Amino acid sequence: MSAAQAKRSAEGVAAMRFAGSFERDPAVRNPDCMAGAFISARHALPARIAPLRRLLLPAYRRAFPGSYEYHIARTRHLDDLLLAEVGAGAAQVVILGAGYDTRAYRYADELAGTIVFEVDHPDTSARKRAALERQGPPPGNVTFIALDFDTADLGAELAAAGYEEGRRTFFVWEGVCMFLEPAAVDATLAFVADRSGPSSSIAFDYVLRSVVAGDHTSYGAAQTARYLARGEEPWRFGIDFDEVEPYLAARGLALESNLGPDELQRRYLERTDGRLHGRVVGFHAIAHARRSA
Repeated sequence: MSAAQAKRSAEGVAAMRFAGSFERDPAVRNPDCMAGAFISARHALPARIAPLRRLLLPAYRRAFPGSYEYHIARTRHLDDLLLAEVGAGAAQVVILGAGYDTRAYRYADELAGTIVFEVDHPDTSARKRAALERQGPPPGNVTFIALDFDTADLGAELAAAGYEEGRRTFFVWEGVCMFLEPAAVDATLAFVADRSGPSSSIAFDYVLRSVVAGDHTSYGAAQTARYLARGEEPWRFGIDFDEVEPYLAARGLALESNLGPDELQRRYLERTDGRLHGRVVGFHAIAHARRSA
């Protein structure tokens, strides 16, 4: 992904998280109220100003059905996994393709005893650090690693930054693997399986192989495909839902959970009154896998 595409992607995703933080019902609210610190006024103001939000959000939902809802569910699910893994003893957190991820700052107290490595493209990393400095110094337990995923050695860069392979680690890989070649996905999963401590795990979202291959019948797929065809970085990797467990097992990882659209909706998009807040896209899922003993 080019630097310009990475910037658009990071800002667009952060804008959706920020907009979701204004949902009135806490049962379906996106917890990322800090995302607004990293996006331009052009993206932040429509989220902050209620009349603009009421005008533009329905238009976004028509253009990308289920995407806004997916951002809510994904943020909340990965937050839950992060807190559970840190609570169970993870001493390191590695956020791969961190973009404008805010977990190290929203959960500064919970992560105070945990080392956090944020890994991303140099341009995106520099913009994020500049935004953070405007808010005040970042927590001392956060280390930024700027690298080009296409050319850099992830293991060497992590090691140089203080990453310890023998320690239990939780890896967050959000919104990334679908843009990579299959060999790059394999390399990342192999790193988790071979170069992290006992009980380490990785959480990542993925798109269905059938959608990457051109089947756009699932909810929201046709609209997203048209957007990607307009010059955005294409999807290169997909895996179908039932293939995930054997795929990971062959790479030294044991599947812990694999949430598709129905389960994400059930867990994270039911309003306080029991009604469904909205559907999520039909072609995304989120897997959590642990290093095999």
